[in-house]
Amino acid sequence: MQPEFFQLEDGHSGLLLPIRKKMRRSRSGEDEAQQLKAASGTDAKVLAGAISSFAREGRRMVITAIGAAAINQVVKAVAIARKNIEEEAIDLTCKPEFTEVNEGVTALRMLLLVEQI
Repeated sequence: MQPEFFQLEDGHSGLLLPIRKKMRRSRSGEDEAQQLKAASGTDAKVLAGAISSFAREGRRMVITAIGAAAINQVVKAVAIARKNIEEEAIDLTCKPEFTEVNEGVTALRMLLLVEQI
């Protein structure tokens, strides 16, 4: 499924993201996944280098980030890493989810799966 852009009646453009509910899979393979953490001060290029390195080894990764700035750094790092490894016929699939890390504190966990293309 791909997102679709469309024009709204007021002249603005909209984005339609079709979603469907699926059965929740078990977290198989996450125990062996490389655990990474990101903060607002994390250098996206350095994190992208680590992601690229683990992807070349075929390892799964779980990146945890708390806060909008940290999540922004993770998203930029994933985009940079995908660009770094595309010539090697490797791609990443991201599976984001929310998780509670402390009482009342929610973090974004992004499971990165490595794919040969």
